[in-house]
Amino acid sequence: MSKLGRNDDISPDHLTMKPYRLFVNELPDELGPLVEGLLDLGTLSLLVARPKVGKSLLSRTLVASIITGEPFLGKSVVSGRVLYAPLEEHPIKVASHLRSLGVSDQEENLAILTGKAVSTSAAMSELETAIAHYKPALVVIDTLGRFCGIRDVNDYSQTTDAFSPLIAIAQSYNCHILIVHHLSKGSSSSDGILGSTGIFGSVDSVIKLNKPPGNFVQMSTTQRYRESEEGIALALDPDTLRFTRSQGDLPLSSTKLIAEVKLELAKYPGGIDREALLEKVGGRRNYVVDALKILLERDEILKTGAGIRGDPSVYKLRDSESVPTL
Repeated sequence: MSKLGRNDDISPDHLTMKPYRLFVNELPDELGPLVEGLLDLGTLSLLVARPKVGKSLLSRTLVASIITGEPFLGKSVVSGRVLYAPLEEHPIKVASHLRSLGVSDQEENLAILTGKAVSTSAAMSELETAIAHYKPALVVIDTLGRFCGIRDVNDYSQTTDAFSPLIAIAQSYNCHILIVHHLSKGSSSSDGILGSTGIFGSVDSVIKLNKPPGNFVQMSTTQRYRESEEGIALALDPDTLRFTRSQGDLPLSSTKLIAEVKLELAKYPGGIDREALLEKVGGRRNYVVDALKILLERDEILKTGAGIRGDPSVYKLRDSESVPTL
């Protein structure tokens, strides 16, 4: 695995100038992959979902894959050390799950970061010290709020100030930092992430989990450097609590069907009642209903009405800018 090494010019505290030829000469030819087609070394990602959907389970599935070198959701990985900060769950539950994923109690390629820093700046300093000493390929912080305690996650300045050192650390030590965070209930933003857009803008990849009706979890990705994906069905093994990519596609999570529903809703900015919408979209009604449930879960549409005679359910887009093209 290639190493960028420590670069003192990469710092969130000051700006430096250098000739372009020196800037280019210090760079590797390309970003090294950690998870092929999903996560790169030297970058940041965000794993987001509502509570109890499976954020921590998926992050530990990733931890186990990097340690063992086994594929993650069917994608090849670069094995290496992992620094894991499970700051929200009980340590007994964390250790139990890691064992079920095949991680030995004597595993030397895994280090755990515990406790709570007294301030955001202290958290960043202590994290950098741990990374410099342990040299992990992957760092997992679960969760953002528990780690650095941003006073107001809706404040753009506070969130960008908190993420600037994380960007610098990931680039300087050529590791990938994955941060577990929450989706915002009732958010009007297109990304649905709890807090300021500074959070979304600071990371290179966003992995979002949703729980549509059924026995699957749906995953989507938003990428800075590659094509994003949507409608990925994940299955959870009940014995090991390991997420795997489902072998079959879920009709209810069809990207095309969801896009068709949104395009139809865009024609009615004031809203359209449920029965009229089902008729206009066509196809199997239960799949369209499932698509509406997914869009409601993502907070991409609004629903009014009780769904009864005289007070029908009416749907409309929450954000007209999120209308897709087919």
